[in-house]
Amino acid sequence: MIVFIKRGPYDRRELIDLCFNRYIDCVGEKGGTSQTVAGVNNKPYFKDRPDVRFSISHSGDIVLLAMGRTEIGIDIEKIRPLDYKSLAERYYTGGEKQKASTLEGYFEVWTAKEAYLKLTAEGLGGIGKYDTTAPLSYNGEKTVFTPVDVFEGYKCTIAAPEQEIIFSEIF
Repeated sequence: MIVFIKRGPYDRRELIDLCFNRYIDCVGEKGGTSQTVAGVNNKPYFKDRPDVRFSISHSGDIVLLAMGRTEIGIDIEKIRPLDYKSLAERYYTGGEKQKASTLEGYFEVWTAKEAYLKLTAEGLGGIGKYDTTAPLSYNGEKTVFTPVDVFEGYKCTIAAPEQEIIFSEIF
């Protein structure tokens, strides 16, 4: 999987095109276009390359686009003041509530939940359905939650089957 990082303003369509072409070049393949169509629950996929999957998230001035051969979910959130205790009480399971005892912990759980819901294409309607502190799987494969804590003031999580992750910044 390659996670493309873009800081500052961006055009969603242009970014998807650029990342698709870089991904195809990186894996040494040819063919296909970056035209997207809606799949299950409107989760986008590439019309000509359904074998290449992606997930996109942005917050503050950072956008991340993860691309690979398996279903992927990614979420990034800028840490900001909010009533995290009441939100955790409303949307989090027992194990998640314990982990969300601080503002940073809240966002760590939130990004894991949202990344998993992007992976499964369920959307935020499933927010209280899963405990991301317990083992989860999707399509018969164990889901690995990978925290990406390299952006000061942000929390980010990738949800996907176990695999190598390469980061590539786009300027």
